[in-house]
Amino acid sequence: MDDYETKNAYKEAAEKYGPPIVHWKNPFNFEIYEEEAFDEKKSWYKPTSNFHFDHPFIISNSLHCETPIRNVMKNIIPFIFRCCAKYIQIHCQDLLFKEFKVLFEEGNVEKLNLSVNNIINSNGEKINLEDILELTPKLKYFEITSPKIEAETFNKLAKMKFENKFKSFILRSFINCDAYEMFEFLKKHFDKNSKFLIYFEKNTDVNI
Repeated sequence: MDDYETKNAYKEAAEKYGPPIVHWKNPFNFEIYEEEAFDEKKSWYKPTSNFHFDHPFIISNSLHCETPIRNVMKNIIPFIFRCCAKYIQIHCQDLLFKEFKVLFEEGNVEKLNLSVNNIINSNGEKINLEDILELTPKLKYFEITSPKIEAETFNKLAKMKFENKFKSFILRSFINCDAYEMFEFLKKHFDKNSKFLIYFEKNTDVNI
């Protein structure tokens, strides 16, 4: 979806649900401008787990959530009409996979950073690395903490179709995997200028 289509979809949502309140100057004619609600003493928003939006909204370019309050994204996602973000960074959040997938429905993400998150399915099981990357065909930069790696993970990743070669791929608090399958993944989806880093979990018995 290009910028023109995104704007039209945004306008249609505003007409359907009512004009959104925005905090930037020079709003569209279907938006309502209001002063931003900053803390008077500090230049960031006051952290809170209780979010309320009057209307659904579109995320057009980037999403950055970094807070110790673990249910912030869970409370925001139901209000997202469409997420067209190319850059997503999420830290310290608890999410169901069906909630998480809302952020990737447009398939635009090129840079994704996931740290200290707990992304689970409806059975309470942590989501595998390949299930996350399957949502990101345009991905170029990726970083994740404590990924869930199964025996077939890198075999499945090697068979996936990505539109780009990875420029950076970082695994933190990594435990172990099948070295041969990992190298097959690297050969297919990386080039000589790509960066691939692994930070092993403390006291890990490395067999790679």
